[in-house]
Amino acid sequence: VNPQLLSTMGRLARELPEENLRSIALAGYVRLATDEACAVLPVASKIDGFEQILSGRLSKDQTRMVLAGLGQVPDVRGVKLVEPMLKNEAVRAEAGRALLKMAPGIADVEVAMGALKQLIATPGIDAETKKSAQAALDTLEARADYLAAWQVSGPYRKPNTDFAGLFDTVFPPETGTAD
Repeated sequence: VNPQLLSTMGRLARELPEENLRSIALAGYVRLATDEACAVLPVASKIDGFEQILSGRLSKDQTRMVLAGLGQVPDVRGVKLVEPMLKNEAVRAEAGRALLKMAPGIADVEVAMGALKQLIATPGIDAETKKSAQAALDTLEARADYLAAWQVSGPYRKPNTDFAGLFDTVFPPETGTAD
């Protein structure tokens, strides 16, 4: 997959003067950004493209298309792009569906829970979406105490000590000193 193609489609979706051609380019961008074959492309570059597209002039249908695409790319920045759109009545339902898809898949549980709470509290969101958001929120809250991000320390070595002997050695992270 050529990352340049994704960039080109995003540029065309922003810059083409004809509405219908921008829509075609936007559909191409969304398809490429969400296609399984493009999973190797960095999420950050996909979100960058969505953000640039959203900064341009979009019709309601084009905005809905972007929201559908963003919903398939779980990322904290994507959530932050979608949240303000809950205030836009014309695309509120699509923004809600996008958040519902994205939030459970992002690593930052606090951001995910905040987005789901905002979705639940948004007037005009249908009951089924609110019910699904509450179920996702309940699941995230139940997992909130689990270790979600690992931190790595080491490797630790001590002269003339094999791996078994290292288990009995106290190293700086355990003593509170930063040697």
